Amino acid sequence: MDEKKKQQLLIEMVMRQTNYTYGECEKKLSDNNNDYMKVIKDYYGVKEKKEEVVSVNQGIIKEIRKMMDNASNNYRITQKIKEEREKQLNRLKKQNKMKPVTNLNKIEEEDEIPEKKEDEIPEKKEDEIPEKKDEEDEIPEKKEQDINGDII
Repeated sequence: MDEKKKQQLLIEMVMRQTNYTYGECEKKLSDNNNDYMKVIKDYYGVKEKKEEVVSVNQGIIKEIRKMMDNASNNYRITQKIKEEREKQLNRLKKQNKMKPVTNLNKIEEEDEIPEKKEDEIPEKKEDEIPEKKDEEDEIPEKKEQDINGDII
């Protein structure tokens, strides 16, 4: 294609995408070195992102800094939550005059689970009838065959 034909196609394409007139499209394309994408982006107000060139070390340090910032923010948040819990617990203690709770994970002596003795065998009731197994539950025994097809 010759240059005039290419220019004509670009102008028509920009006119379809925008509300520019033929003359405006021609001027905008010539200002932007016939880059129709720049003309269309300019019309819609899309700004190009400037990519910051960083070295590998700078990228690593940035990621470490982000990770450390997130960790410190999470730590502060958990500390605030713990403080609020303590305040609420203290307030409830004062209201209910509860005995102090030292460790919520510890089972109190009254709530202990009785230990099973190893010597004890559970008693079997005579009235109980053992459940019948379904035939579907039983796994058939695999049988091997030799080359001739005989079962071994």
